[in-house]
Amino acid sequence: MAIYSLQLEKYILSGLIRHHDSFGDVRSFINENDFVNDVHYTIFCVFKDCFENGSTVDKVLVAQKAQNLGITFKDQTINVFDYVNSICLIPTTKNGLIEAAKELVKFRVRRELEETGENIKKF
Repeated sequence: MAIYSLQLEKYILSGLIRHHDSFGDVRSFINENDFVNDVHYTIFCVFKDCFENGSTVDKVLVAQKAQNLGITFKDQTINVFDYVNSICLIPTTKNGLIEAAKELVKFRVRRELEETGENIKKF
């Protein structure tokens, strides 16, 4: 059973780009390690960096910085700009963003519990 949700990760990224003023609230729940997908992880790190440096945040800037970091997809036909643009098409609300961040934390906790259980079995 998968203990992650790519749809939830995409929703959060869309919400952060649309409602970037909510980053402080979301940041109190999640961090980059909550993102299982490598591309989502990188996009979140770019967003976090922009926020911490006081840079303007929009989908083009996020995609450009992610591309500069060398984001690549297994399927080379996917373009980073197109991917970020597709994420931004997901409708979000500020409240939904915060609730989604809380849900993402639950997935991380479940992964950590499973890993701890596996380590106990090995011991």
